[in-house]
Amino acid sequence: MPSVRSIVPALAGLLLFGPFLPAQISRKEIFSRPEVPSKEALARLNLRLAWRAYVPTDGGKDALVRVELIGKDLVVLTRSGTVQRMDAETGKVYWRTTVGKAYTLLPFLAVNNRSVYVIANAKMVGLDRVTGRQKWEYDLPSAISAAPVVDEEQIYVPTSTTRLAAFYLPFVTEESVDSPGEVNRRSILYGGDPSDRSPRPKPTWTDVTNIQLVFKPLQTATTIFVISPSGKGLGYPKIPRDPTATSEIYSLATDGKIRVAPNSFGDTAYVGSDDAALYAINMNTGKLRWRHIAGTPITRTPATTAKDVYVTSDREGLARIDRESGDAMWRIPSGRSVMNANPQADRFLAANERFVYASDSSGRLLILDRKRGTRLSMLDTRAYRVPVVNEITDRLYLAANDGLIVCLHDRDQVDPIRHRQILEDASSPVKKILETKVDEPAGKEMFFRDALDDLRRKYKLKIIVADNAFKNAMLESPNDRKVVPPRSENKPLKDHLQKLLKLIDATYQVVDQVILIIPGKG
Repeated sequence: MPSVRSIVPALAGLLLFGPFLPAQISRKEIFSRPEVPSKEALARLNLRLAWRAYVPTDGGKDALVRVELIGKDLVVLTRSGTVQRMDAETGKVYWRTTVGKAYTLLPFLAVNNRSVYVIANAKMVGLDRVTGRQKWEYDLPSAISAAPVVDEEQIYVPTSTTRLAAFYLPFVTEESVDSPGEVNRRSILYGGDPSDRSPRPKPTWTDVTNIQLVFKPLQTATTIFVISPSGKGLGYPKIPRDPTATSEIYSLATDGKIRVAPNSFGDTAYVGSDDAALYAINMNTGKLRWRHIAGTPITRTPATTAKDVYVTSDREGLARIDRESGDAMWRIPSGRSVMNANPQADRFLAANERFVYASDSSGRLLILDRKRGTRLSMLDTRAYRVPVVNEITDRLYLAANDGLIVCLHDRDQVDPIRHRQILEDASSPVKKILETKVDEPAGKEMFFRDALDDLRRKYKLKIIVADNAFKNAMLESPNDRKVVPPRSENKPLKDHLQKLLKLIDATYQVVDQVILIIPGKG
């Protein structure tokens, strides 16, 4: 594979507000109180209202600074400090909390299976993803310059001093306890101390990149990728051989400056440049996979689905690109010529197999034919000032600064299409196993620990009982309790496990690739 050029001139200056203007919060200063589109208007567009909900806001001075789809969650940040986690498919509010002093929350968000991480002033705060309870807060050593990126073990923080810093995350269950044996070992791995009841992140490595870190880093299982507005990109190992002498594993550069954040799908980064090109780069090696020439500078962060990359360029509009080859997929007649992009469309919002939902430069909703790229219909949604880009499913979200969020979908598509199902399954094989339907006969009376051993052996699962969690709840360890394993016919393994745990008043959490047994909630 060809390599991207390795050296380009550095960018002379950078607008200080650049990192604070991600695509989701443009036009945020404008306050409006939109109406929910009528059934008649939606029917003309072959759309249906799935749900509507409100996020509490502090009047006209407040705003939604982040609305982000993460798996099956919708996480919302407000300028006044509210963090709200919702079910993206039903609108159900799981929890709502306030972080830091009012109007100090930055539009930076990172989420893993365990926690939601937000930044208030110079403090990084870890919130339990299930309950919203604050687990810890940590004073960052330097001002953060862009959103961090997180996996199940570490969080990677870009700073204004050009340093990229990695921290091990503390292992904290809802009860903030550690268990003997392997759980204690994992607690130390994640920066915790079994005797320390105030868990906090632990610095592991840092490196001076000498580039401006204004875009959220991208990641693979082994590599962190960063790129600067000048077009210089660097790859770092997540676990360096020598943490005291961390250095990049490759360096690359584009032919133009970068004005919009890059994006990724799997181990490929998609970088839009002022040189009118979209670069597809292998983040593990730094090698160029393909380069698509858009004709004019790229003006929006590329949006990625399993099959496509949607990219907007200046005056050309929105184009659909084959994600594997980099080929333009649209041929739109325009007078005597044919265009590869729709000049009316400015921002990708969502897509299914038949339609692409986009907005024009004024914020009106456009419905495009996915195969041809031509406009089919339009709806005036300009009062919804907070665009929400959905690369996860086919659902269309409209949001406004009064806190109203509306979810729409093709009326013929009842169940969500999950564009990243292959990535979701690969990132959490334990959860995939738990979704597998099983047939389990009713068992004979046995110790609970023996029932767990049967599940471990049969399904190759790592299951740990958090003994100290039961102790702190003034409960005895369930290991020596007698149970009769229940019968399950063609039911997901997770349902069978919950039925077993109900016998001992317990539940479970999946932490990384471990099923942790903890006390139930009453």
